[in-house]
Amino acid sequence: MPTLHIFGGGTALIQQAIQLAQAVGWEASVRTSPRLWDPGDALAQQVKSMGVTVVCEEKLEAAMAGGPPIGAGDVALSYGAPWIFRQAWIDQWNGGAFNYHPRRLPENRGGGGSSWAILMGD
Repeated sequence: MPTLHIFGGGTALIQQAIQLAQAVGWEASVRTSPRLWDPGDALAQQVKSMGVTVVCEEKLEAAMAGGPPIGAGDVALSYGAPWIFRQAWIDQWNGGAFNYHPRRLPENRGGGGSSWAILMGD
């Protein structure tokens, strides 16, 4: 059974992505960092109740070492992940890694996205 590997944070995205994955018979996992994840909040409790593996680490390498391994047909979805995904990491997904970034890349890379554009009058 394929797995949807979610990287980053965002309450609505995580809830909806997990629900969609599970509705079609997929597993789901979340890999995130301590700055994005509070294990005591409502989202964390909901994700736990859904039987989803959550790996919370500062470094991507440590996050990848925990949780399910990448399998054939798996998909990676990044939304606000704090890590830089190097080409070797991207290549292991065989075209199944997707990153949501609300600004043009590489011109507007980095965090802040929409709020930074507003502050800059862009």
